[in-house]
Parts: sequence; structure tokens; C-alpha cells
Amino acid sequence: MIRNYFADLEIQPTLDLERVKAAHRKLAKQFHPDFNAESELAAASFRRVQEAFERLDSEEKLRSHCRQLEDQLDIVLEIEVTDSAWDEGVAVLIPVEQRLSCSSCRGKALLGAYARAICAKCGGRGSKQIKRGAHHWTHSCEDCGGSGRAKAARCARCDGQGLVRQTTTMKVNLHDFDEASMQLRIPEAGHFSPDGRRRGSLVLRAKIRGF
Repeated sequence: MIRNYFADLEIQPTLDLERVKAAHRKLAKQFHPDFNAESELAAASFRRVQEAFERLDSEEKLRSHCRQLEDQLDIVLEIEVTDSAWDEGVAVLIPVEQRLSCSSCRGKALLGAYARAICAKCGGRGSKQIKRGAHHWTHSCEDCGGSGRAKAARCARCDGQGLVRQTTTMKVNLHDFDEASMQLRIPEAGHFSPDGRRRGSLVLRAKIRGF
């Protein structure tokens, strides 16, 4: 699967460059090394956010990545049929493996490693003050890794992917295929996006057995 850089910025796919910039500013400040000294988790999150923004920092890149995400929602299958079956336009049964939004976490496992709840230990600050006599310094909160938010548990059903796989048997009629291209596109029969709001198409390509 193509990496979803919008998910790294904790936003839904969009062509709004200003929205992407705002999300980047927020997360870059939250995970910046200056505010999260010695936190490996925050450092990794900062690098992930920076890389995502580099891939989405222009309108052209936004359009390209949105197309990539849409394309991976399509399922493309080649089916082999006999010459007589094609001529008669018979109905055939086709097993289709689809990616569906996880009903347990509602696809949110792809939106980052943190929940929305405020970290109880640091009160959402992401750091704590340490005093040793006359010396004072700031240290990243161990519980939240400097994020200020409580860690989210990995969804057991989808293993933190936000998606589950399900095989469905579909019945299609060969006479519905385009005769010239020998293809059939069925909208809304492909993969679901993790948030469950978008769904790709099922594209079937027929091939005559023996040719």
C-alpha cells in the first residue's frame, strides 16, 4: 500500500495547501526536539511529520498524492473465460478480496500513534519540571513521549492498520463488459478508505482462455 502522508499529518486527504501547512506547523511544534529533549519517540514523530510535509508542500504534489490514494482504492482483476462463455454472455462468480474500514477502531489506527485524550501525567504539557536543589530543568514526559497526549492502544482486530480484509463472491454477467476493451468497471465495489468515507471501483478485465 502507498503510504498516506495526510494521515501522518493527522488530516483527511485534501487539496487545500493552507490546511496542510497548518497541520504541519502544529505537529512540528509539538514534536520539535527543542521541546522534547531526549525523547526518541518525539524525534521519530518529528521526522515523520517533516517527511510528510515535504511530499505535500505544493498544490501539484497534493493532486498527485490524492490520485495515488484514490487509485489504490480500486481493485483490478483479470478473469479468464472460455470463448463460448464470452459469446453467450453468461454470468460468472468471482471472489473479490476487499479492504474494509475496521469496525473496532473505525479506521483511526492510521491517524497516528496517539489518542486525543490528554496525558494524565503531564497534563498535556508534554514535559515536566525537575528540581535538584538550585538546579531546574525540563524533561520530556515518559508516558506520552513529549506529545502531551495519552498513547492509543493498538487495535487488536486490524493490528493497527485501520483496515481489515474480507473476501466477497460477486456475480457478474459477461454481456455487461465493454466488447472492445473486454473490461467492466463497477463503481463503489473496490476497497474502502480507512475512514470509510470513500470507496474505489472494481475493474474486471476478461481474457479468453487459450489466447
